[in-house]
Amino acid sequence: MPQTVLLIEDNSPTAALVKQAILGSDDGTLIVERVRRCSEAQERLNVDRARSIAAIVTNLFLPDSQGLQTIARLLEVSPHIPILVVTTADNEPIAKQAIQRGAQDYVLQHRLDNYLLPKVVQNMLYRAANVQALLVENERSRVALKSIDDAVFDYLTGLPNRLLLGDRLAQSIASARRLGETLAVLWLDVDRFKHVNYALGNEIGDHLLRSIAERLVQAVRGSDTVSRQGGDAFLVVLSGLSHVEDAALSAQKILESIRIPHRIESHQLQVTATIGIATYPDDGDDAESLVKNAGIALSNAQQEGPNSYGFFKPHVNELVIERRFLESGLRHALERQEFVLHYEPQIDLRSEAVVGAVALVRWCRPKRGMSFPPEFMPPAERSGCVLQIGRWALRKACSEARSWRDAGLAALPIALEVSGTELRAAGFADNVAAILRETHFEPQCLQLAVSELALMHDCIPIASALDALKNLGVQLMLDDFGTGTSSLTHLTRFPFDALRIDESLIRGMGTCDHDLAMVNTVISAATSFQLRVIAQGIDTRKQCLTLQRLQCHEGQGRYFREPVTGDEFAQLLQDGCSTLEGA
Repeated sequence: MPQTVLLIEDNSPTAALVKQAILGSDDGTLIVERVRRCSEAQERLNVDRARSIAAIVTNLFLPDSQGLQTIARLLEVSPHIPILVVTTADNEPIAKQAIQRGAQDYVLQHRLDNYLLPKVVQNMLYRAANVQALLVENERSRVALKSIDDAVFDYLTGLPNRLLLGDRLAQSIASARRLGETLAVLWLDVDRFKHVNYALGNEIGDHLLRSIAERLVQAVRGSDTVSRQGGDAFLVVLSGLSHVEDAALSAQKILESIRIPHRIESHQLQVTATIGIATYPDDGDDAESLVKNAGIALSNAQQEGPNSYGFFKPHVNELVIERRFLESGLRHALERQEFVLHYEPQIDLRSEAVVGAVALVRWCRPKRGMSFPPEFMPPAERSGCVLQIGRWALRKACSEARSWRDAGLAALPIALEVSGTELRAAGFADNVAAILRETHFEPQCLQLAVSELALMHDCIPIASALDALKNLGVQLMLDDFGTGTSSLTHLTRFPFDALRIDESLIRGMGTCDHDLAMVNTVISAATSFQLRVIAQGIDTRKQCLTLQRLQCHEGQGRYFREPVTGDEFAQLLQDGCSTLEGA
């Protein structure tokens, strides 16, 4: 009678490879049956009355079961069936632990072939034939399985304990290494917790710890891990972070959550906590180093007082504090009228005549002077303030340009940068249309510049917004072309009218043949698509002459004139400076 090998694998290519390897050299006595989830395997094993399933081949990481839990769940329903783990090299240490927990063997995915895997499976079946030995082994597994929850979960809170945290943290580090992501380990201690035990007793203290554990789980994402390390100490693993500031935001959210009063029987308890933060890869590349350094960060943070957090490296604390200060200042900058627009002339390189104005946002910070977009736009995007800043800049630019025209000055188009966050915001094109109507500014005289980076992620809503803007009659410009993500497909996929070459390529033309060739290629390609080409960052006469020789259409930069205020630009137009001499 054929024997069934139950394959538990969510990845179709891997499943196909395993089935091919098992059946490829078999004499017909084996049948491979595949399921994708651990729960499906448990159901199948529960109804296997005839015991036709002779072996299990499984991936440890399934949609509904992760790591050693997979082995525990399979052994719980069928402790007598031998289990073979198929794993990657990164997860080999976890596979070795799986053998200690009851699996028979493991094999690496890159070693799968029609010889090795059938041999391993046949060896498992041979050992299973020895009934007495199998019963002894399964009894050992059954006893071990009975206490597995106690071994990996905290008895008081039900959270993963130190052992399971090590497993989860190792997985998170391996994933972060593959994907080039950041993760953070947060070590949290409850401030003055021992006073609760002394004053109200251990039972109330235990209830408080359970309440804190629930708050922690609710304050983080489902993909994060919250663990109790013993006493009033908890560890949180935050995975898939883009910036270290994300860890600071999570720490702040956790502290605020814990500070809300806890209702324990007849008591209303308000407690605080302190958190130390270590990040991968900056503060360590293994679990032991990250946990140790998070503990050091906690000790340093506790010196600053309760209800606080701190990073392992002091300069990160300073960076986060500065960025939080920036974000706080940005929220009030508009109401305090701290933003201004400066204008940089856009020049026709053939005649060197002024053909437009580029509106640039500046932040006049009290006691700190002028700040430029690279300093404040990233925190503005993270905090959402960029939407208000963008609307203010657009209204201001259109209003000032209209006032120049009403005063009888040259009618010039205005170019303005917009971020991906603005384009993805609901109703962006409608807001632009409303501002154009409010300021009586013609859509065809507005040029909106979109950076290539904004098109790299979630570009479907951006494409929709660009189409809507195009229907309004607004001119669209692909900005910062040549910064490393350049793709000519953007020129055909989106309705651009112009392309602006990044200043880094313009600076490199005189010293790097590759940059010169790149600029020439960009100009030729854009011209073939009937797009205007604008070079930004022209600082010297030599650069201007080179771009003229390459037949670049327009340019901007300090060679022609530094950015000036709106009043100064209006005066420039009033003085009749239709052409500008190089500085």
